[in-house]
Amino acid sequence: MENYTYTTEQVAERYHRGIATINRWVRKGRLTAINLGGGRHGPYVFRPEDLTRFEILSATGTLAGIERGGED
Repeated sequence: MENYTYTTEQVAERYHRGIATINRWVRKGRLTAINLGGGRHGPYVFRPEDLTRFEILSATGTLAGIERGGED
């Protein structure tokens, strides 16, 4: 199995959002990312399985609770 990650730019393009929005989603816990050590603003990389989880939670409305600080 090949290890592949996406950059913040690729994720922003995938979801038709800006880089600042993707970074905000990561800081709020809405989207899981791997921080490459540049501080709280990344740089980040994203695993395919984390993007799949994000998409499932988005489709089911579960992320609304995460944004308000509620349970997953």
